[in-house]
Amino acid sequence: ANCFRKNLLHFAEFSHPVAGGSTSAAAADDESETDTDIASSDSGGEEGGSSTKLKRSFSEMTETERREVMEKAMKAKEELEKKLKKAHQEVAENRKELQSLREQLNEGHLLIEGEKEALEGTDTAFFSLHAERSYKEGSAAQIHYRLAESQFHRLLNTTSNCRISKVVYVISPNVVKRFRSAQEKLKGTLGEALSYPVLAFHGTAEKNIDPICEQGFKVPGQTGFRHVTDTGWYGRGVYFSEYPAYSMGYIKGGTKLLLCQVLQGKAFKCTKLIHGESLKSGHTSHTSPCGKELVIFDSAHIWPCYIVHYTYAYTEFKYNKQPSVKATPPIAGKKKKGGGGASFPKSTDPCLAFTDASAMPSSSIFDEEVMVISDKQSMTTQGELAKLITKHGGSAGGSSVTASTTLLITTVHEVTYPTTKVRRATDLQTPIVSDLFIFDSILAGKVLDPNDYPPS
Repeated sequence: ANCFRKNLLHFAEFSHPVAGGSTSAAAADDESETDTDIASSDSGGEEGGSSTKLKRSFSEMTETERREVMEKAMKAKEELEKKLKKAHQEVAENRKELQSLREQLNEGHLLIEGEKEALEGTDTAFFSLHAERSYKEGSAAQIHYRLAESQFHRLLNTTSNCRISKVVYVISPNVVKRFRSAQEKLKGTLGEALSYPVLAFHGTAEKNIDPICEQGFKVPGQTGFRHVTDTGWYGRGVYFSEYPAYSMGYIKGGTKLLLCQVLQGKAFKCTKLIHGESLKSGHTSHTSPCGKELVIFDSAHIWPCYIVHYTYAYTEFKYNKQPSVKATPPIAGKKKKGGGGASFPKSTDPCLAFTDASAMPSSSIFDEEVMVISDKQSMTTQGELAKLITKHGGSAGGSSVTASTTLLITTVHEVTYPTTKVRRATDLQTPIVSDLFIFDSILAGKVLDPNDYPPS
């Protein structure tokens, strides 16, 4: 009767014999404060409204009362064990799911809807991704978008006002398999540390983007390869840069960049110009002296995985309601504004587009347009452009942007270092375009979408 335990489960599991019969009231009073007392219960009792208050010590109870207490205690213990077991199972399942997500992320195997089917097929799939306000933990689509977005802005010139409008994730089964195989080969020869890819940008004319995504890059020696500018200052290979501004100079008025995974491996750092030279022995790539340009010599070491669409930010960012992620076939050209009809591809040569547009007969394409032209244009003078706009029914008068102005035609320089006209147009949310917008609209026979023609 002098057991020091207070836990009810202890009394339910172990026998506590009592010497003698019932104790006197005085003895009960003496023992009422001992460690064997069972505290009174002030709670609301069992279902059905009944309540039980234990006022005597376990040793003072009758055999029937003891059995009843033991049964209730054992039942409560079993229920508690069941709840604990269920809780442990749920925690284990959550940990397993989280670990699986982490492993997929680390290995680059977190798939978006439709990606598995694309990898198992033969055709190239293009997944359009957009910025989402809601954070969806574990969403592969969001991870891909945020990865491309952060890579673009991380090393972009701080004075730039470029903004990503869309990211297209590209899966070309043959290109991906070739890339993964090359990565495993590098891992076996150079070690794991040198087998990880680098995310780098490549600039090219927009007409080249879809073929590159579908077939992969071509390198010197392969049919169809050619250098656009020179034979290669730091070797005769394909050039990439982690700095998007480096690649923007090669897109010829476009607003799309390729963001690729490239296997740098063991890079040879050039200390001087080595025009058109082959890959240095014992290395897998070259870098420029400043380290900002990366030259790849093996097409299997390149996976063009993202097409980054960007615009110039004239107003504050706003989320757009977008459809769910869906794989789509490559798009050959843009539709005319208003929908329907044949597609009209954006001109890649502004000089040729100006010449062709100037030769077009008069029309009323710009009948409702009131335009303001900046002092400097890339392809022609302010006066010549005004005449071309007037020839096709538009108004190009006025030296300042007003509420009635429908378009401002300017250059990227005046946007980067905003002039009064640019600041005014931004305040009024007036579209700001390049002169290529005028040329292509004339050639298309219809006013095109200004959003496709940011200043360049």
